[in-house]
Amino acid sequence: MRQPGEYTSLFRNYLNNKSTAEELEELFYYFGTSKEEDLRMLILLELEKEESTGFVSEETRQHVDALYSGIADRINKKSEKTSWLMRFTDLRMITAAAAAVLLILLFTLHLQRGGEERVHQQKLAKTDIGPGGNKAVLTLPDGRKIVLDDARNGQLAKTSGISVMKTQDGQIVYRADKKSEPSPLPGQENSIATPRGGQFQVILPDGTRAWLNAASEIRFPSYFGTQKRSVEVKGEAYFEVAKAYDPKAPGKRIPFIVRTKYQDIEVLGTHFNVNAYEDESETRTTLVEGRVAVYSRAPGKSPNLSEAILKPGQEAVNNHVRHSLSVQKAETDDVMAWKNGMFSFNDADIGTIMRQVSRWYNVEVVYQGNVQGKQFSGFVSRYEKVSQVLEILESTGAIHFKIEERRITVMP
Repeated sequence: MRQPGEYTSLFRNYLNNKSTAEELEELFYYFGTSKEEDLRMLILLELEKEESTGFVSEETRQHVDALYSGIADRINKKSEKTSWLMRFTDLRMITAAAAAVLLILLFTLHLQRGGEERVHQQKLAKTDIGPGGNKAVLTLPDGRKIVLDDARNGQLAKTSGISVMKTQDGQIVYRADKKSEPSPLPGQENSIATPRGGQFQVILPDGTRAWLNAASEIRFPSYFGTQKRSVEVKGEAYFEVAKAYDPKAPGKRIPFIVRTKYQDIEVLGTHFNVNAYEDESETRTTLVEGRVAVYSRAPGKSPNLSEAILKPGQEAVNNHVRHSLSVQKAETDDVMAWKNGMFSFNDADIGTIMRQVSRWYNVEVVYQGNVQGKQFSGFVSRYEKVSQVLEILESTGAIHFKIEERRITVMP
């Protein structure tokens, strides 16, 4: 199964008339099954936003419009000839398919300009570094470690009435044995840790889904009791929390608690992202759906310093130095980009961007000269090689890079 960002190469092959029959089938199936109904409007909004900053020229706008028309025409023609494409005769699906291509290609169009920079970009590509992938290590309560990217599909382990399964699409699932009641025992803690350059998905024993970003870890029991469900997180994780009810008190939900070094998050059933990397100065909790309570505290201590209740579209920013907790409007598209296979930045400083690059590509980043005060906006697939990400940043003329083995030097 491809990650969303990996469809970039299929898009490009399609536009350049290089797609195989298998690639076309996969690409159009993705168009039809992904949630892209509003992408046409999103494209127009992106163009307007970038045009206001001088990013998109009239020539580029005309090129985008021409591409859009051409893609729609070609999808129509394909649907007339191939039975499995008949679902795309619906105009809304054609619009979504074309817009999906254009959304990913906005920066590609930008890179097609400025031919004078291509020589340096080619030098970057010569010492290129590939993207991360699905990599993680599972540590079981008995201390056994399983490298998940190498593990076969099927049952990996069984302990205390809980089976640990790896599915065909690469997820780890904890399932209770229907024939025997799971027995929660003290110290039955599992952990899944992703390395730099890794990511992974897990379905916890209660059915909660968790996505781990690079250099992250989640700790959880093999079985959740009826009082609370508690997990610990380092790094970044996105949760879709399953609703759970106390069997002894019908209608009473069992709270789900996420503990990080500087705060606790309590939820009943919701979708949210928590960014708790220790090399960041803040812990950010972003709510997509539902309702959560965030409680800040000093590391290793229980008493809460402050609390905040979040509504969808808000994020709590917990400053580690000042121990302050504030609530602000969230740029949810930027926050969720990593889960959807993208880098997305909105007026981000170079340090923030390069920390993400460092974790995902497993590289060392060093700075030469003064690069402070520069901010960048844009997006690119996380499944591109690192040179593509750096080229996009360099195309602004505000920053330059040098790649030496697994070290990236950032220069003004």
